[in-house]
Amino acid sequence: MEILTGSLYFVSDDFFAKVQDPYLKINYEHTKRPHYFAYKDSRTNLYWLVPCSSKTEKFERLIQKKKEQHKPTDTIKIVKIFDRKTALLLFQTQS
Repeated sequence: MEILTGSLYFVSDDFFAKVQDPYLKINYEHTKRPHYFAYKDSRTNLYWLVPCSSKTEKFERLIQKKKEQHKPTDTIKIVKIFDRKTALLLFQTQS
């Protein structure tokens, strides 16, 4: 499968069954499946799939609340993808 940077993808149920990571977004049985934004890291040549949400109003409120509490907001980015507002849900690793 060819992965195109800047495209949106769905991840198959088979992946979630194999990985069984409780922190990953899962495919829900009766709702929309999570979608992922693909981009290639030019430094490592790895492709990243970033979880997305169309519930931008929810995440805009969360960002505002974090700002009011002087907390970092760098794990959520509101962007336009294909002329639609989308929330990119980034994660942060601890070293």
